[in-house]
Amino acid sequence: VPWQTDTSIGDWYYRTGQKYKTANEVVQMLVDIVSKNGNLLINVVQTPEGDLEPDMLKILEEIGVWTAANGEGIYGTRPWLIFGEVSPETAAFKPGRFDENYKYNQKDIRFTTKEGALYAFCLGTPTGDVIIKSLAAGSVDVPAPVASVRMLGSDQKIKWTKNEKGLFIRKPAKIPSWQVVGFKITFME
Repeated sequence: VPWQTDTSIGDWYYRTGQKYKTANEVVQMLVDIVSKNGNLLINVVQTPEGDLEPDMLKILEEIGVWTAANGEGIYGTRPWLIFGEVSPETAAFKPGRFDENYKYNQKDIRFTTKEGALYAFCLGTPTGDVIIKSLAAGSVDVPAPVASVRMLGSDQKIKWTKNEKGLFIRKPAKIPSWQVVGFKITFME
């Protein structure tokens, strides 16, 4: 069932000195919500004059850069058979009330799908190979053998292998400046 949640980048109202969510925190939240068939409505805090502070403009610029490179894995997608994989560290973390930073890492993977492709997003910057256990050889969830893996927003060749433990994506030589890294996985027909 489609659903929607709303939050604010900062407080719901303007006040000087407030702390804003980082672009990375907003993107992590967006990817997590979309993987679960949701929409994110986000409040952008304006000054009483209707302006945006320089900090807010920087955050929105970073979100825009990420979206330009990774949007194909978000816009018009549907949830996959499972929303993703949760790392033991994230599963053990218990945030406080109204704390939306879940301390995601590269083992936290979220999935979306569109036109036969599977999009896998690492919610933390890969520090080593990315392992997607849900795509292990012999998994009943995998529609066909993997044909290709491409990092969104990049044209560098991605090396990958697959075995009974999962799909192993070699850490790309050049990681984008953003922390949430997306991969497009296509399957043989």
